[in-house]
Formats: sequence, C-alpha cells, structure tokens
Amino acid sequence: MLEVHQIVKVSEVFDALKIRFLVFVVEQQVPVELEMDEFDSDAVHFLATVDGRPAGTLRVRLIDGLYGKVQRVAVLKEYRNQYLVGPALMASAESYVATHDVDVVALDAQLTARSFYLRQGYDPDGEVFQEAGIDHIHMTKTL
Repeated sequence: MLEVHQIVKVSEVFDALKIRFLVFVVEQQVPVELEMDEFDSDAVHFLATVDGRPAGTLRVRLIDGLYGKVQRVAVLKEYRNQYLVGPALMASAESYVATHDVDVVALDAQLTARSFYLRQGYDPDGEVFQEAGIDHIHMTKTL
C-alpha cells in the first residue's frame, strides 16, 4: 500500500535523508555539501512509503507567497518507473501548495526526469542549465 504524508517524526526525517543520500550522493555523485543545504530547515518535507517501507521523498518551499518550489524529489531505484511513488509525492506537494492559496508550482527538473514532469502537467520554462554538474530545466505548473 502506497502512502504519502508530511514528515513530522524525527525517524521520518532520517528516512528521507537516507533516500536523498542514496539517490543524489551515491547514485548521482552529487557532493553531500550541495545536496543538504540551508533550505532544509525551512521546507516542508514529504515521505512516501510502500507497505510501510520508505520509498521516496521531496521537499516544498513557499516562496514569497507567489509560488511553491518543489525540490529534492528522490525515489529509490526499486520504486522508479512504476508511475506510483513519484506522482503521489507530486500530488501531495501540489495539495500542500494549494492549501496556502498559491496556484503555481515550480521546480528545477533534471533533464533525465523531464518526461516525468511533463506527464505531471509541468511546462518547461527557460534554457537548460547545470546544477551540481547535472543538466536541469526550470518547469512550472499552474494548479
């Protein structure tokens, strides 16, 4: 059973950070000092579990009451490309943003994940740029 919820327990923070570490630092070789940043403490974090096991995570920041910024979307390898965990995480983030009277969600998608975000209704906005040595593109969605 798939569940997504806002992180409230310390143990869930550790689960989310472990997922991010495995995906970004181990798999993608992003330096750990770039992966964890000053925005973690201000963001709202979500955790997806499958049958009670951590499967994915993301964080959301509300930017000046103008838009929600989704960041650090990470799904463990064994749950990717099943179109379950990622869409459920995104839906939770979008619901969170909408409850704060904000109707635009933005993100900087890794180019390899662009098609995933296109399927979620996001539109590319701008040119390809590098972040942590990985090609990204800015994308937005109006809720």
